[in-house]
Amino acid sequence: MSRTEFYATRADFEEFIRAVEAQQRFQYVAQRDGGDRRETPPPVYASALDLPWPGVSPRGGRLEWHDYRVVDVGVAVSVTTRTIGSATPNPYVLYTIGELPGQSPVSLSPGGATEEGVFCQGTLWADDIDDPNARAKYRLFSQALIHRFTQVHDSLLGPEALRLLESGGRLRPEGGDFFYERQWLDEWRELEALRLTRGVERLSREESVEYLVQTGEWTGADLPADEDEDWEEDESEEDEDDEDEDDGDDDDEYVSESLDYFRTACWGRHWNCLTLPRSYFAKTDLERCSFRNTDLSGSRIVVNDIVDCDFREADLTGACLASLFVECDFSAATLNGADLRRSTFIDCTFAGASMQGTKLLQEDREALPLSSLQFVDVEWSDDSGPEPPEA
Repeated sequence: MSRTEFYATRADFEEFIRAVEAQQRFQYVAQRDGGDRRETPPPVYASALDLPWPGVSPRGGRLEWHDYRVVDVGVAVSVTTRTIGSATPNPYVLYTIGELPGQSPVSLSPGGATEEGVFCQGTLWADDIDDPNARAKYRLFSQALIHRFTQVHDSLLGPEALRLLESGGRLRPEGGDFFYERQWLDEWRELEALRLTRGVERLSREESVEYLVQTGEWTGADLPADEDEDWEEDESEEDEDDEDEDDGDDDDEYVSESLDYFRTACWGRHWNCLTLPRSYFAKTDLERCSFRNTDLSGSRIVVNDIVDCDFREADLTGACLASLFVECDFSAATLNGADLRRSTFIDCTFAGASMQGTKLLQEDREALPLSSLQFVDVEWSDDSGPEPPEA
């Protein structure tokens, strides 16, 4: 899945939609509860500018979430009905949007703003980002957001919503009973200032840990209890482990030593020029994240949807990659000895990547844009190998 979260006033939302609809028109089908609606058939709108309460809360203090299925113009919207509780005094009809040929689900929730200055999260998402129709549609909307809104942490803020947050407004995430306030924005600006002070040289392992602790992004091994104690690996334990190891890696005993993300989502993260070997990502959505010139050697990156991420000049030596990669850039990356057999690559770039002993399936020969040298260096296989454990 690909997902972009944003906060917008009505003016912000309309500017974003006009930019989209100047390039392509769609129809918008109201949906709730996973696509079902009670008591009234789902209305269909010819423009997102016609949606009820775009950028405005329909119920004052608490927003009622409205989701809309984005459908190509000319596609007939089929609806099935069934009566629930017909034997009870208060039966109701459930309307369900049927299968739409060639229309993988892409949905839009406008979010909104209440009179009390609370801005509620809007969301754009695509369930099947590997589908060309869904990918093109999602990219059109997401690029319009990215070019007009400002990133703050993992979200995008419209120009007016950003100004109102600076002057005391609050943001409420979908499903959350808490708010983001001005301090949240100030923390992001401090992080951006910290990133700008860094050069392009890759930080050492210890410097990388220290940097991620400062940004609040360290998810790996526990740090020393004594702040004055140097962070270093326990060499004695490492030596014992080496003595017990059989030939080759035992995937069942994989232990993350750096970043560790499981069943989460990361959008727009900057993990450039760091040393983060044996990181772990599983069942996680990564979108517009950058690992440029970062050491991810020996990492396990499995069962993820990874979209529009930057791995240029990254070191993925010996890594296990078993994920969906869409529009990712591996230019000049080091993939020596990495196992890519269980990955799917869609519109990815490998220009200048080192692929000595990289494991790939024979069936990917025609699909991957590799150079003649890379074709020779790759270790082609008819066997996809064992399915890597997710934990």
